[in-house]
Amino acid sequence: TEGCKNKAIAGCGVPTGYGLNSSDTVSSIKAGNCGGLAKTVKCPAGKVAVGYEGQSGAWMDHIQLICKMLNPNGSLSGQSVTGQIGQSSSGNESGKKFCPNNMLMVGSITKHGDKVDSVTGMCHPIQAVANGAGNYTTLAPKMGSNGGSNTKNQPCPPGYVVTGMAGPHSTYPCRIEWLCTALTGP
Repeated sequence: TEGCKNKAIAGCGVPTGYGLNSSDTVSSIKAGNCGGLAKTVKCPAGKVAVGYEGQSGAWMDHIQLICKMLNPNGSLSGQSVTGQIGQSSSGNESGKKFCPNNMLMVGSITKHGDKVDSVTGMCHPIQAVANGAGNYTTLAPKMGSNGGSNTKNQPCPPGYVVTGMAGPHSTYPCRIEWLCTALTGP
């Protein structure tokens, strides 16, 4: 309208869309029992986790998040990889494990004993996350071994998406938690 010209007034033609509320980040439930100094790795600003990669043998040697930019129209672009939790590179390369197209990582099912044995990502459509609808609709492929005596569901709260992870700065991942950031929608 005429009154909105050259003014930054709420509702005056300012486009709305999908985005992250970086001031609203929480941690998921932890999987694993070891202590140690925490290491935190995050997707770059504006990016969300869409999968993971790493190496594993009898247990996981390291894990990294695969991140993409969340565009206001709900599309994803510009893939990057975070730093890793776990310092070992002695296991077999497990390759990239992605959520299906246009789905975001919203947690995981994690198996662990004294180390993290496997991660299976929880995936949810962008619109469902933004609307706070449910926890997840499908799973990404599992990365890691079949070991581990404990299984821990680690969902982000409804309306949140994985944007990072934290765990001890150790040779092998022995504890992991997801950093979950609120997603806003149009």
